[in-house]
Amino acid sequence: MNSEGADRFRQYQGDLPFGLSFQLTRKEVESILGPPEESGGDGVIDFWTSYRSKRIGVTYDGKRTDDLNLRIRNISIQ
Repeated sequence: MNSEGADRFRQYQGDLPFGLSFQLTRKEVESILGPPEESGGDGVIDFWTSYRSKRIGVTYDGKRTDDLNLRIRNISIQ
């Protein structure tokens, strides 16, 4: 499920899991889902997180692992 313009896709129009929305920041996502169980990117690729217990992954629109203001780029159901 992509946000508007992510990889040149139109934004997903359905409901997102756990009440998430593409307008949320990483800080807001973590307040809803808690700290991610896994994360990566290390400044090379867009920062991603995984919540295996919730079966969801979130990739943010940016590479900085310390930026809590990144917006959701896409959400994957695992």
